[in-house]
Amino acid sequence: MKKTQPKPPPETAIQKTTLRVPTALWRLAKIAAIQQGMNLQDFLTEALRARVDLDSAVRMMKMTLQSYYKRRKDKGDGAEADGLRMQFGGAKFMLESVAGKEAKDETLRRLRALGLKIPHCGDRSPDGGYLGYDSDADLDY
Repeated sequence: MKKTQPKPPPETAIQKTTLRVPTALWRLAKIAAIQQGMNLQDFLTEALRARVDLDSAVRMMKMTLQSYYKRRKDKGDGAEADGLRMQFGGAKFMLESVAGKEAKDETLRRLRALGLKIPHCGDRSPDGGYLGYDSDADLDY
């Protein structure tokens, strides 16, 4: 009687979207990390931070802020303006996560130098104010 191999389970959505990196690339990254006296995670984090282009971040966040203030002026402080404000908040969070607090602070400094105010990026309260405190926000916007 011939034995058959059981079928492997189908891939889940997460497994299908997982980045597949060639083994040779991982080995090279590990070697480079060891040469730098770092563990692999710290090495990859530093490599990503070194590649972040703050000029691109400033351009993208500037366009989002300008759209937010235009929408707020034209249609009031409604859902559309709120969506743009939260989009800016997400970009700010992403920048800090990938490039670090210093890069985020430098980007916000450049935006302020262009004359743009940084809005509060927290949730709204029922009375129209903001919940919590956003230390990056310009309170007089």
